[in-house]
Amino acid sequence: MMLYIRNISLLSLGLLISCVTINVYFPAAEAEKAADQVIKNVWERQTNSSTPSFNKFDPNFKTSSPRSNALQAKMTQRHQKLKMYYNNGAIGLTNNAFIIVLSPIKISLKKRNHVNQLVEAENKDRLQLYREIALINAHPEWVQDIRTIFASRWIKLASKRWIYQNSQGEWQTK
Repeated sequence: MMLYIRNISLLSLGLLISCVTINVYFPAAEAEKAADQVIKNVWERQTNSSTPSFNKFDPNFKTSSPRSNALQAKMTQRHQKLKMYYNNGAIGLTNNAFIIVLSPIKISLKKRNHVNQLVEAENKDRLQLYREIALINAHPEWVQDIRTIFASRWIKLASKRWIYQNSQGEWQTK
């Protein structure tokens, strides 16, 4: 009987130990710095420059891989085409890390379909970028956290006169 109780105790202890969940800390401060660097690169880099390494400032949160660099390069080229529409208020930054056409009337009829396609492609690439950054850091479960960080940083780094959606969903001009 004593041996039976001891075996049950050991089995219970083993089950308890195997159920321990390791809570992996999401490095929000490091993610913000990384997001800022990515956004500055996408918005300010000349389209003919080479892709820099983004991990010089923080080796604990990575944003650079061949796939993420390719996405950022596409986003940089696209930004050159979209910038005038941010500036005139036709396009706005959403509070969920994407962009949207707010005022189609501010886009010539001739270019409206093309701008809609650019916005759609930008949002697709942004989502892929957030997923890729989570994978680079070996934490696919961080996608939503990364997207949330990027949502606030896109808005924070936006130029004056650009339109953005605040956390309550209201549209404002920076």
